[in-house]
Amino acid sequence: METGGKSGATIQRVSSSVDGHVTDETGVECWRETISVAPGGTLDAFSTGWDSLVYCAPSASGRSLPAVVGVVVSFTDDDGYQGTVQAATSVSK
Repeated sequence: METGGKSGATIQRVSSSVDGHVTDETGVECWRETISVAPGGTLDAFSTGWDSLVYCAPSASGRSLPAVVGVVVSFTDDDGYQGTVQAATSVSK
């Protein structure tokens, strides 16, 4: 979700990690279409738009049950500024 409402954002790269180790990276070089979020909008390409991502949908994997799974999304806003947003969550058994 783009919460500022002033500028849209184009997703450049999505990196996922398991217990602090990057397990997957995917980006524009692999996606069929540009993935953008309108000002004040939301993005559902990674929950309902899998067809446009082909085999390049973000994922995370590990050999054992992870303690923490994280994601970092890199983007460029409509004014050309680059940034990232990240989140992590604990995994319970």
